[in-house]
Amino acid sequence: MTPIDTNYLRDLGRIQQARSCGAQALEETPAWRAAERIQELERQLQREDTSHDNTLEQRDTAEEMADRLAAAVMEITGRDIGEHSSANSPWLNAIEYAEEYEAEQRQRELKQDRTDELEQENRKLHMQYAGALGLISDMSGHLALSHPEYREPLRDQIIQAAEDWCQLSGWSGRMVGNKLVLDPPKQGGAA
Repeated sequence: MTPIDTNYLRDLGRIQQARSCGAQALEETPAWRAAERIQELERQLQREDTSHDNTLEQRDTAEEMADRLAAAVMEITGRDIGEHSSANSPWLNAIEYAEEYEAEQRQRELKQDRTDELEQENRKLHMQYAGALGLISDMSGHLALSHPEYREPLRDQIIQAAEDWCQLSGWSGRMVGNKLVLDPPKQGGAA
């Protein structure tokens, strides 16, 4: 089928007007109106083609971004998102893995917070125990002064208790004269 030329239709419109001896306005002739309608449809088609091209370009850009985002999620989570197929959607996999990863991160943070709380509480208890051992050491020293027969057994029991506790807690203990001195672990050590 040969496309209709709008100039040909306008010429036909002029002929139709001439045949009507001017009784019909040129813009009112069927051929002229058909030419106008064809031009309007061609402009509409051009706008639709441009819009369609823009939509395809936007779709391609969105797919490229989705692919890049899915690859980044795969890199962060260490999970394979797979290839596009009728049975697999890497984009949906990436969303699922990102959500799971976020939940895992929250769990890790909660565990770390709880571990930090427990370590802090543990340090407090060790400080209290160290203070109690120091006090027992002082009291035993005073008792040993007034009762020399208790000196060695008390000293040995205090030293043994301190050594056992130091081994468990990471603290260090040393005797200075008749007094037991306990030192907390260095930063980064066991608490």
